[in-house]
Amino acid sequence: KNRKTKRMDFLLKSAPKTEVADFYAGFVLSALHLDAQAELKDCMVRDKDLVDVWDAGIAALSTGDEETWKSNFSTALERSQDDLEACASSAKLRMVGYQLDHWWETFWGQGDDESMKQHDDSKTKNWLSLKKLALVMRFNWEIGSYKEAGKRLGDYWKTLIGEHEWVDHLSNRYDPEDEIERYPLADFYAAFFEEAHQ
Repeated sequence: KNRKTKRMDFLLKSAPKTEVADFYAGFVLSALHLDAQAELKDCMVRDKDLVDVWDAGIAALSTGDEETWKSNFSTALERSQDDLEACASSAKLRMVGYQLDHWWETFWGQGDDESMKQHDDSKTKNWLSLKKLALVMRFNWEIGSYKEAGKRLGDYWKTLIGEHEWVDHLSNRYDPEDEIERYPLADFYAAFFEEAHQ
């Protein structure tokens, strides 16, 4: 290899790994049309075990292995709580958490029977689209396009429960001087997947 190629190899190997931060950023971009990648990469702890858990979960989703998908999500969310803890200091990410929580509560707040009926009906009606999204998500993940994989996960949930509707009065959560109660992004992910995969 020439000097230029060797230098590029070194830079790639020494670059910080932010797989899950990029993955979550893609999810947020799809769900809220908001770019939070820089903030997530800055505050989220890099956790190799978490990467492996997501890897297995995404593979399971793409093959229709529901039990492994549920199990790996549960494990991933437990690890994400600690890995995202420092992100609670970001006003932007707190706002993201509130907006995502509103999206979630709007759907599941209809009551278990109605929510699950809509969820299951959408899953049946859109099974082909959901399958394609799962396969593309796995492809994106395996080639290292983690943000794109996260966007597919966001698309997957929008297909199941509908688009998020932005809540303007929560925009003050973005103010860095706002002394609101911290809302770690991990809390949203935990509630989101725990409820949906019971």
